[in-house]
Amino acid sequence: LGIQRPVAVLHAEDPAAADRLAVLCRAAGRPVRVLPVTPELTETAAKLAAGLPEERGAGASVVAVTAAGRQQTDLTAAVGVLPPGAVLVAVVLA
Repeated sequence: LGIQRPVAVLHAEDPAAADRLAVLCRAAGRPVRVLPVTPELTETAAKLAAGLPEERGAGASVVAVTAAGRQQTDLTAAVGVLPPGAVLVAVVLA
């Protein structure tokens, strides 16, 4: 993926995923953006976003929601076009 630092990988069906994401997003101290990697994941991303804290600051904390599996070309493409001020804090496998 070309990510320069560790990124949390969570499973959407994990009952503690929203709590873990909230902690990560608070620690990042930036506004949170939940990014569905494909249109089919829009509803899952919206549900996750609804449970996350609202943060203020410059840039964005990005949580990418992708389909589970070995092939992650859509995830790689989505992360590759994040704006310079964005930080990927987690990938959620749906």
